[in-house]
Amino acid sequence: MVDNNLKHNKTFIIIPDSFKGSLTSEEVCSITKNELSQKYPDAKILTYPVADGGEGTVECFLHCMKNGKKIYTQTVDAFGKNVETDYAIFDNSSKVAVIELAKVCGLPQAQERGILNPEITSTYGVGLLIKNAIEKGCTKIILGLGGSSTNDCGCGLAAALGVKFSKNKKHKNSHLEQNSFFVPVGKTLCDVQHIDTNEATKKLHNIEIVAMCDINNPLYGKNGAAFVFAPQKGADKKMVLQLDKNLKKIARIIKKDLKINVQKISGSGAAGGCGAGVVAFLNGKLKNGIETVLQMINFDKLLKTEKNIIVITGEGKLDSQSFQGKVVGSICKHTKNIETIAICGCIGDIPKNWKEKGLSKFFAITPEGMSFNEAKKTAKANLIKCIKNNL
Repeated sequence: MVDNNLKHNKTFIIIPDSFKGSLTSEEVCSITKNELSQKYPDAKILTYPVADGGEGTVECFLHCMKNGKKIYTQTVDAFGKNVETDYAIFDNSSKVAVIELAKVCGLPQAQERGILNPEITSTYGVGLLIKNAIEKGCTKIILGLGGSSTNDCGCGLAAALGVKFSKNKKHKNSHLEQNSFFVPVGKTLCDVQHIDTNEATKKLHNIEIVAMCDINNPLYGKNGAAFVFAPQKGADKKMVLQLDKNLKKIARIIKKDLKINVQKISGSGAAGGCGAGVVAFLNGKLKNGIETVLQMINFDKLLKTEKNIIVITGEGKLDSQSFQGKVVGSICKHTKNIETIAICGCIGDIPKNWKEKGLSKFFAITPEGMSFNEAKKTAKANLIKCIKNNL
């Protein structure tokens, strides 16, 4: 429990991820701030709802940064249907766009349509958003990769930006016929025989593309995009095997035509292989999602500027993965020697040396034995109760 004798000069920095399926990061911040302000009326309370590249990334940046605005536009979803969506532009020394892949071809949208099939879903609409942002003068694109329903290796978004995928092999002194070009999806990645990035390279000249990624999975194999993530997108065992085979095939074509071994890139399996596509097709970079956010909001400078700090972070489940590039673990790396408390939906298997990793205390808001469906309904009340009892 926070020392009441210090309540008058404490600075609380509230910086949680969402509790997926129950509370957004904004809601966690709002509830926590409200409870703390009642308990410690003289304390300074700063809120930074964050995301690691998945759901809520755009809103996270808009809340945490100045000079940002939402851009509403039309694109196509994972099934090629016209949809209204949004992204954010920040006009600072240069124009930066933040685009959330999950808003366009996310798993929830596929579930709402009742179609879970990563063989047919595409990231093409994400490419159209990147194109729109560049047309508006943006010179840096931050792309959140989490939560996709796709397994197209980013071919869709690349095609929207001018990358050409052909079913025919290109021979010396010959030109590919226009009708040989197509937009590959998970099922048809195996049909790609040649990749031409010349047009996209011209379009993206002097454009920096950074993809936020919170996993380190390779493109294919037992730890790759298909085996690890495709089942939750609707793939059965037979489909997983075929998708993995197709990813391996396009990796060979990428290596042959673009001279890049995407399998060796940590995180290339993110978002159905979009991690590989961003690097290979768009000359982009993969960066840890939460670290990208912390850099943008100058988190380290904030820690040096404020005094008597208590950092409150959190996420849906605190476990060993929390310390492998996710929000809680990443926050702890920056807050060594600063009291850091994690409030989470539930607690799993965490490392025995969690204190050495920078975490001071942790609490679960969900009562032991409560089902997830019940926890979703009572998440707000559970969070309030946890704060009252422990902070």
